[in-house]
Amino acid sequence: MLLHTLKGRATFKRVLTRGLMKRSDGLAVYASPGGAGGNRYGFVVTSKVGQAVVRNKVRRWAKELCRRWDGSLSQGKELVVLANRPEAAEAYDHFAAHLARALRGLEVVEGELVY
Repeated sequence: MLLHTLKGRATFKRVLTRGLMKRSDGLAVYASPGGAGGNRYGFVVTSKVGQAVVRNKVRRWAKELCRRWDGSLSQGKELVVLANRPEAAEAYDHFAAHLARALRGLEVVEGELVY
């Protein structure tokens, strides 16, 4: 399944400044109302997480989990996943559990999140 992504600095900035935010051990998720269609996603991994190889790995984890969970999330949202601490890169299961916790905290989960 293809993910619809956020494009452009202005769109990211709008979600980051106007959206609701929940943190969970090394990452933050921002959610803002979006268009009438499905969800749109943005992924940000800062250099505090690690070198390029590690940042790309964390970005791939986030994309895969959002792709897998898209059907279980409420639709019409713009979501930005921001990984900004080294704890985000510890292990896939650890990352998935904290991403799920942040999404539940934003109350955008309608179904079961299996990782």
